[in-house]
Amino acid sequence: MLIDLTTAITAAKLTDRQSEALRLVYTEDLTQEDAARQAGVARTTLVGHIDVAVEKIAAVYEYWGWHGEGYSIDKYETGSDEE
Repeated sequence: MLIDLTTAITAAKLTDRQSEALRLVYTEDLTQEDAARQAGVARTTLVGHIDVAVEKIAAVYEYWGWHGEGYSIDKYETGSDEE
């Protein structure tokens, strides 16, 4: 799963600021306030970078799901419990 996440992050083509925001909050485990301070931006700006980054990463997983690249979203679309 972590390899897929690393691949998805790369495929999402995040900006440097988006990557830095994710790293500070999720890898360095800083609070949003501390991460924003370290990045030299307002907390709301940092949150915006994270939100856009997460949307880009989710779009990569959705693309993979629709194109049969290791993920299936059919059961979620149809409500089926079958795998």
